[in-house]
Amino acid sequence: MLDSNCGIDVPERTVAKVDASSDVLVAGAVAVDLTCDPVNVTDGAPRPCTSNPARIAQSVGGVGYNVALAAHLVSNNTRVRFCSMVADDVAGSTVLSSLRASGLDTSHVQTLQQQSHPDARTAQYVAVNDDKGSLVIAMADMAIFSQHSAPDQWASVTATTAPKWLVVDSNWNPRGIREWLAVGKEYGVKTALEPVSVAKSRSLFCPQAGMAKLGVFPHASLHVATPNSYELEAMNAAARDNGYLELGDWFGVIDSLQMRGARDKFVRLTSPELVAAGVPVQSVQLLPYIPTILTKLGSRGVLLTALLGRDDPLLRDADADEYILTRAAAGHSSVGGVYMRLFPAVERLQQVVSVNGAGDTFLGVLMSGLAQGGRVENLVDTAQRGAVLSLKCREAVSPDLGQLEESISRAGSDLDEFESGSASASDDDGAVPAQEKDSDEEELERLVLGNKTSFRENLFLSRGDVEGADFCAESLGVQDAQMGGLEELADADLFMFDTGGAGGVVAKAPAPKTGREDGAAWEDSDDDILTVSLASIRQNRQLRVSETDDIVSGTEYSQRLRQQYLRLHPAPEWAKHKSGGKRPRRRTSVSSSSSDDGIGSNDNDDDDDAAARPLESFLRDVNRLAGRGDDASKRRTLRPETIGIERVREIPDRHTRPVQSLCFHPEYPVLLSASASSVLFLHHVAPDAEPPNPRLTSVRAEGVDIRSAEFLYPRGEAIFFAGRHRYFHHWDLPSGVVRKTKQILGHQLEFKTMERFRLSPCGRYMAIAASSKQGGGAVNFLSTATMQWIAAARLQSTGGVADFAWWSTGQGLTMLGRDGLVGEYCVESRSFVAVWHDDGCVGASVVALGGHGGPDVLGCHRWVAVGSGSGIANVYDRNELIIVPAQTPLRFKERPTPKRILEQLVTAISILTFSPDGQLLAFGSRKKDSLRLVHLPSCTVYRNWPTQQTPLGRITAVAFNRDSDLLAVGNDTGRVRLWKIRR
Repeated sequence: MLDSNCGIDVPERTVAKVDASSDVLVAGAVAVDLTCDPVNVTDGAPRPCTSNPARIAQSVGGVGYNVALAAHLVSNNTRVRFCSMVADDVAGSTVLSSLRASGLDTSHVQTLQQQSHPDARTAQYVAVNDDKGSLVIAMADMAIFSQHSAPDQWASVTATTAPKWLVVDSNWNPRGIREWLAVGKEYGVKTALEPVSVAKSRSLFCPQAGMAKLGVFPHASLHVATPNSYELEAMNAAARDNGYLELGDWFGVIDSLQMRGARDKFVRLTSPELVAAGVPVQSVQLLPYIPTILTKLGSRGVLLTALLGRDDPLLRDADADEYILTRAAAGHSSVGGVYMRLFPAVERLQQVVSVNGAGDTFLGVLMSGLAQGGRVENLVDTAQRGAVLSLKCREAVSPDLGQLEESISRAGSDLDEFESGSASASDDDGAVPAQEKDSDEEELERLVLGNKTSFRENLFLSRGDVEGADFCAESLGVQDAQMGGLEELADADLFMFDTGGAGGVVAKAPAPKTGREDGAAWEDSDDDILTVSLASIRQNRQLRVSETDDIVSGTEYSQRLRQQYLRLHPAPEWAKHKSGGKRPRRRTSVSSSSSDDGIGSNDNDDDDDAAARPLESFLRDVNRLAGRGDDASKRRTLRPETIGIERVREIPDRHTRPVQSLCFHPEYPVLLSASASSVLFLHHVAPDAEPPNPRLTSVRAEGVDIRSAEFLYPRGEAIFFAGRHRYFHHWDLPSGVVRKTKQILGHQLEFKTMERFRLSPCGRYMAIAASSKQGGGAVNFLSTATMQWIAAARLQSTGGVADFAWWSTGQGLTMLGRDGLVGEYCVESRSFVAVWHDDGCVGASVVALGGHGGPDVLGCHRWVAVGSGSGIANVYDRNELIIVPAQTPLRFKERPTPKRILEQLVTAISILTFSPDGQLLAFGSRKKDSLRLVHLPSCTVYRNWPTQQTPLGRITAVAFNRDSDLLAVGNDTGRVRLWKIRR
């Protein structure tokens, strides 16, 4: 039955006399709602720019009110309190009367008096629907909640009502939301958030300056959120833009999840469409701040993503195992894993009466069940049924929610039965709580049941199994005559990777000694007794020859350490001469030949001669002194899987701000580094010099927070640099003159900043990304000779241009839109040669080109790599973009398949850099130590670098030198470190 109060229909419910305590406290908006449904429309929707006949219904609404009413109506066992604000006006009186008629307590609804708050107005909301009840447009006046707050009163209300759950909606301003969360945390109340809308959902992850810190699991300030997919994307974007996904506490939780290659799991647990939209990745990235996220997907159901604690029963529930996305690292103190489950829609509606309030009803029903002790995964379907009831009626909250009370109560009782059932089962079995084993118990268990180590040691020791004994002796290499001569090989020649399983403890027998040989002083017979685990210690895993290799003897462990060292640090040529080998004779100088003591005729002199020849050769090589390196024909190709790389002395000068740009000179061993501290450094790259890597010069550009700096190719005679301003500078190195370009005639309004620029490899063009996103986003081209505008390329991409990269010929570039659209633009023809889509892109972030042997029409680069905000980078072979190479005109695939999907990182890709020779790709993110190297063309990620001891930091810039044998890495502390790549 409905009761009418001042023309507002409200469900009739008697106000029960209850105490001040509550189960759910809802803090949110209440408003007078006007719902406009068109009448007699021909095309289903109201016509714009004219008046439309409609049925206009007035009611009390607001997200907070709807949630409170739904929790109140669905169960008599849930005590609900509502905290909100109204003004001292007619609409405010109407709202208070409606609240009392619906059975909600109004003692915590604050009325702002006209004398003290003359500008306050009771909130109002107007919704215009189409003939099917779907929302066309809505207007909301919620200024009373964004302009006023009362944290002291809120704390008093929370202390008085002592709720189990606090529900906050995002109609409060960002500071108000943080104050509510702080109150909930202070009084130990679990907190839920309703994001309200795309715009307001960003309020939770507002700029951090001046705000109370947002807690991270297991001390999260917020416990549950119920966004839709659009609100989830907006929340994720706000968290990324305002630095929440770069904090150490957030990284700690994400790292503990050990998520590598989770794409297939996401598809299995959700759907390819949701994965392509980025919903699972965005949910996981927000879990440290919101441990339980229920993403409302409309007709596709609800996606539940939950961060489980170490002792959560779902981790031990066999029925829930299929929904466990990942389990945390063993031994983590608080994180247990991630539970992800897609709940399909409970009912397919043929006709929706009104969508207003359906999401609010979902949260209200869910809160009522949680307050009664239910678990989220047991309440999702019931909450969906509540939302369906609201979709079937004109009211924002269905008055028939009471029919779900039994389901709500059952969800709470199921949990009690589960817990009591588990306890009784334990009693019936006579089990007792598990206790820690003492040393005597562990030793007895080992003697009776054995363990992994003893199993491997005794696997082939049966006396009756002669064949097994022979196999053991052969596999361990003991007294094998066929091994003769191998001890003369270099250790690096013996190093290999085997895919077979390892046996037991490897105890390599020493080679027989001749009578003339004495034992080395450092040999110890106890080494054969010692055993070392390679699998359990992270630093030792690179010494394994297969994934199953584990226990080795002390002698074998020493040998493998030597092999690893020699593989990474090969012996110099002068140290490899054998005593029986034929050495070249040196030319004896006049003074040597005339010497009386016979220097140059004895054997020892030959040794000295051999050691001196490389230095003599080097001093005679003018090209090496000029820093031009070895002949290209003598360069070796890199091998996949493992890379020979070693750290060399870093750049001595340190920037006071994060390094923004690194660029090697195209002809000389000179490194340019720049930062927002307005400083440009030029260093001569010579790690072995004294002092190492000396500074050539430094320049301070006053008032310019340098964000980008590059040498002008192909000669490197100028440096272009720009900050977050409407101008850029170019520095002519031969003359030392610095010129400033302020305006681009006819296009100055398109640039709020010129920091995003790239210089073409041919040196003729400068490309600058326009700040305007109108029409998708544009890149403008300037002549580096005249600084005049030449052309503009506009890519029809949602969200603008994310990044762009020049072709190797300089005749065009590849543009990447934020929605994953990729355009291949030719400057010569002023048109796009091809437009295609990055596979599964979620918030595209960066693009890079590299390699040789690609299509001529696309600038000859073979590889293109695209990074996204989900931490995934796709590598494409550009030769495979063309459908029929011989066909004219050429046709390109609209959705090509990546050559390799790189899933090693979980945070947004910010670094993609190819080496000049096209054999390496470096990709990374702003997360600490997040950098990987990829071998090309195999597209395999090197597994032996970086290690946990590699001092990378939070990486901000990466560059390869012209010979591709030196890697420079800049980080957020202002340091530039160098690594030598061995070939």
